[in-house]
Amino acid sequence: ILTTIPDEGLFNRLREQVRRLIGNMFKDQAYKLALDQSATISTVTRWGDQDLLPLVDGLCMDELAPYIRSLYSQGFVECYIHGNMLQQEAVQLVQELEADFLGKVQVLPSTQ
Repeated sequence: ILTTIPDEGLFNRLREQVRRLIGNMFKDQAYKLALDQSATISTVTRWGDQDLLPLVDGLCMDELAPYIRSLYSQGFVECYIHGNMLQQEAVQLVQELEADFLGKVQVLPSTQ
């Protein structure tokens, strides 16, 4: 799990990879493009690929760093346990899983 803010070089490589991925979507078969456009039109909260490309090109690390800190300062464990187990046992199991998970991940401090 990534728990540090990437440096500028890594950020640029990831941004270039996403830019190529979005740019290659325009080279798909016509029916795939039509399906994607119809999904974009029928979904209010979905961005089309042609809208995403300029946003990726304009994104910089200084703008993204506060969001990364905010994202890594939050987290929770949610479980659904079904079967032959008492409630106290289930709560204890989830607490052990949470302690084990959070023991391996260094959460960044919140900026607030």
